[in-house]
Amino acid sequence: MHRCLLLVLLTAATSLALFLHRAGARLLPSWPYERLLREADVVVIAKVMSVADAYETTRDNPWKAEFVGLNTTFDVEATLKGKVENDKLQVLHYRLKPDVLIQNGPTLVSFRLRGMTITTTKEAKVELGKPSYLLFLKKRKEGRYEPVSGQVDPSLSVREMYRPPGDGGAGVTAPAARR
Repeated sequence: MHRCLLLVLLTAATSLALFLHRAGARLLPSWPYERLLREADVVVIAKVMSVADAYETTRDNPWKAEFVGLNTTFDVEATLKGKVENDKLQVLHYRLKPDVLIQNGPTLVSFRLRGMTITTTKEAKVELGKPSYLLFLKKRKEGRYEPVSGQVDPSLSVREMYRPPGDGGAGVTAPAARR
Protein backbone atom coordinates (compact mmCIF):
# COMPACT_ATOMS: atom_id res chain seq x y z
CA MET A 1 0.00 0.00 0.00
CA HIS A 2 2.76 2.46 0.97
CA ARG A 3 4.81 1.56 -2.11
CA CYS A 4 1.80 2.17 -4.36
CA LEU A 5 1.15 5.57 -2.76
CA LEU A 6 4.85 6.46 -3.02
CA LEU A 7 4.85 5.49 -6.71
CA VAL A 8 1.76 7.64 -7.40
CA LEU A 9 3.26 10.64 -5.57
CA LEU A 10 6.59 10.24 -7.37
CA THR A 11 4.83 10.05 -10.75
CA ALA A 12 2.72 13.12 -9.95
CA ALA A 13 5.77 15.11 -8.81
CA THR A 14 7.72 14.16 -11.96
CA SER A 15 4.79 15.11 -14.21
CA LEU A 16 4.39 18.43 -12.40
CA ALA A 17 8.11 19.18 -12.73
CA LEU A 18 8.01 18.46 -16.46
CA PHE A 19 4.91 20.64 -16.91
CA LEU A 20 6.41 23.54 -14.96
CA HIS A 21 9.59 23.34 -16.99
CA ARG A 22 7.59 23.67 -20.23
CA ALA A 23 5.23 26.35 -18.97
CA GLY A 24 6.94 29.66 -19.60
CA ALA A 25 4.26 32.13 -18.61
CA ARG A 26 5.26 35.50 -17.23
CA LEU A 27 4.01 36.24 -13.75
CA LEU A 28 1.80 39.31 -13.53
CA PRO A 29 1.84 41.51 -10.46
CA SER A 30 -1.24 41.49 -8.27
CA TRP A 31 -3.38 44.64 -8.60
CA PRO A 32 -6.51 44.10 -6.48
CA TYR A 33 -8.98 47.00 -6.25
CA GLU A 34 -7.60 48.04 -2.84
CA ARG A 35 -4.12 48.55 -4.31
CA LEU A 36 -5.44 50.25 -7.45
CA LEU A 37 -7.41 52.73 -5.31
CA ARG A 38 -4.55 53.34 -2.89
CA GLU A 39 -1.88 54.00 -5.53
CA ALA A 40 -3.98 55.93 -8.06
CA ASP A 41 -3.98 59.73 -8.09
CA VAL A 42 -7.25 59.73 -10.02
CA VAL A 43 -10.00 57.14 -10.46
CA VAL A 44 -12.63 57.98 -13.07
CA ILE A 45 -15.36 56.56 -15.25
CA ALA A 46 -14.89 58.07 -18.72
CA LYS A 47 -15.65 57.70 -22.44
CA VAL A 48 -13.09 57.96 -25.22
CA MET A 49 -13.21 61.14 -27.29
CA SER A 50 -10.14 60.55 -29.47
CA VAL A 51 -6.98 58.49 -29.90
CA ALA A 52 -3.92 60.08 -31.52
CA ASP A 53 -0.27 59.26 -32.08
CA ALA A 54 1.89 60.67 -29.27
CA TYR A 55 4.97 60.82 -31.54
CA GLU A 56 7.11 59.10 -28.95
CA THR A 57 8.46 55.61 -28.45
CA THR A 58 10.10 53.73 -25.60
CA ARG A 59 12.15 50.59 -25.15
CA ASP A 60 11.82 50.77 -21.36
CA ASN A 61 10.37 47.27 -21.01
CA PRO A 62 11.73 43.79 -20.24
CA TRP A 63 11.83 42.79 -23.93
CA LYS A 64 13.50 46.01 -25.15
CA ALA A 65 10.82 46.05 -27.85
CA GLU A 66 9.79 49.38 -29.33
CA PHE A 67 6.51 50.58 -27.83
CA VAL A 68 4.72 53.29 -29.81
CA GLY A 69 3.01 56.02 -27.76
CA LEU A 70 -0.66 56.96 -28.03
CA ASN A 71 -2.58 59.80 -26.41
CA THR A 72 -6.17 58.92 -25.66
CA THR A 73 -8.44 61.79 -24.61
CA PHE A 74 -11.36 60.98 -22.32
CA ASP A 75 -14.53 62.79 -21.35
CA VAL A 76 -14.96 62.15 -17.61
CA GLU A 77 -18.45 60.99 -16.61
CA ALA A 78 -17.68 60.50 -12.89
CA THR A 79 -14.68 61.10 -10.65
CA LEU A 80 -14.32 58.55 -7.87
CA LYS A 81 -10.96 59.76 -6.51
CA GLY A 82 -8.87 62.88 -7.10
CA LYS A 83 -9.66 65.94 -9.16
CA VAL A 84 -9.87 66.34 -12.93
CA GLU A 85 -9.91 69.76 -14.59
CA ASN A 86 -12.63 70.50 -17.17
CA ASP A 87 -13.90 66.90 -17.04
CA LYS A 88 -11.31 65.91 -19.65
CA LEU A 89 -8.04 64.02 -19.33
CA GLN A 90 -5.39 62.56 -21.60
CA VAL A 91 -3.84 59.14 -21.01
CA LEU A 92 -0.47 58.11 -22.43
CA HIS A 93 -0.30 54.41 -23.25
CA TYR A 94 1.57 52.29 -25.76
CA ARG A 95 1.03 49.77 -28.52
CA LEU A 96 3.33 47.48 -30.44
CA LYS A 97 4.09 48.05 -34.10
CA PRO A 98 1.89 45.97 -36.43
CA ASP A 99 2.95 42.32 -36.80
CA VAL A 100 5.22 42.43 -33.71
CA LEU A 101 4.62 39.48 -31.42
CA ILE A 102 6.26 38.99 -28.03
CA GLN A 103 6.11 35.67 -26.21
CA ASN A 104 4.76 36.24 -22.68
CA GLY A 105 4.46 39.87 -23.68
CA PRO A 106 2.87 42.93 -22.16
CA THR A 107 -0.84 43.36 -21.51
CA LEU A 108 -1.26 46.62 -23.39
CA VAL A 109 -4.60 48.40 -23.74
CA SER A 110 -6.59 49.82 -26.61
CA PHE A 111 -9.75 51.86 -26.32
CA ARG A 112 -12.92 51.58 -28.41
CA LEU A 113 -14.18 54.72 -30.12
CA ARG A 114 -17.47 53.02 -31.11
CA GLY A 115 -19.80 50.40 -29.75
CA MET A 116 -19.90 46.87 -31.07
CA THR A 117 -22.48 44.38 -32.27
CA ILE A 118 -22.61 40.77 -31.11
CA THR A 119 -24.46 38.38 -33.43
CA THR A 120 -25.51 34.99 -32.09
CA THR A 121 -25.69 31.77 -34.08
CA LYS A 122 -29.46 32.26 -34.37
CA GLU A 123 -28.90 35.73 -35.87
CA ALA A 124 -30.07 37.68 -32.85
CA LYS A 125 -28.05 40.88 -32.48
CA VAL A 126 -26.98 42.69 -29.36
CA GLU A 127 -25.94 46.28 -30.04
CA LEU A 128 -23.57 47.50 -27.36
CA GLY A 129 -23.24 51.25 -27.15
CA LYS A 130 -19.95 53.05 -26.82
CA PRO A 131 -18.18 51.68 -23.73
CA SER A 132 -17.19 53.61 -20.65
CA TYR A 133 -13.93 52.86 -18.89
CA LEU A 134 -13.09 52.62 -15.22
CA LEU A 135 -9.55 54.04 -15.10
CA PHE A 136 -7.04 53.96 -12.24
CA LEU A 137 -4.43 56.59 -13.17
CA LYS A 138 -1.26 58.33 -12.01
CA LYS A 139 -0.56 61.92 -13.03
CA ARG A 140 2.63 62.50 -15.02
CA LYS A 141 4.85 65.57 -14.65
CA GLU A 142 3.71 67.13 -17.94
CA GLY A 143 0.00 66.82 -17.05
CA ARG A 144 -1.03 63.67 -18.87
CA TYR A 145 -1.99 60.53 -17.00
CA GLU A 146 -0.84 56.92 -17.24
CA PRO A 147 -2.21 53.63 -15.91
CA VAL A 148 -1.27 53.15 -12.25
CA SER A 149 -0.06 49.59 -12.97
CA GLY A 150 2.53 50.96 -15.41
CA GLN A 151 3.10 50.92 -19.14
CA VAL A 152 4.03 47.23 -19.45
CA ASP A 153 0.75 45.91 -18.02
CA PRO A 154 -1.67 48.83 -18.21
CA SER A 155 -4.66 46.52 -18.70
CA LEU A 156 -4.53 45.82 -14.96
CA SER A 157 -5.62 49.46 -14.39
CA VAL A 158 -8.44 49.58 -16.95
CA ARG A 159 -11.96 48.08 -16.98
CA GLU A 160 -14.17 48.32 -20.05
CA MET A 161 -17.84 48.72 -19.10
CA TYR A 162 -21.11 48.51 -21.02
CA ARG A 163 -24.67 49.33 -20.02
CA PRO A 164 -26.99 46.35 -20.08
CA PRO A 165 -29.28 45.99 -23.11
CA GLY A 166 -32.37 48.19 -22.80
CA ASP A 167 -30.61 50.63 -20.43
CA GLY A 168 -30.05 53.50 -22.84
CA GLY A 169 -26.82 52.27 -24.37
CA ALA A 170 -27.52 48.90 -25.89
CA GLY A 171 -30.27 47.07 -27.71
CA VAL A 172 -31.30 43.57 -28.70
CA THR A 173 -32.73 42.63 -32.09
CA ALA A 174 -34.49 39.27 -32.25
CA PRO A 175 -34.13 37.06 -35.31
CA ALA A 176 -36.78 37.44 -38.01
CA ALA A 177 -39.68 35.00 -37.78
CA ARG A 178 -39.23 31.97 -40.00
CA ARG A 179 -42.03 31.09 -42.40
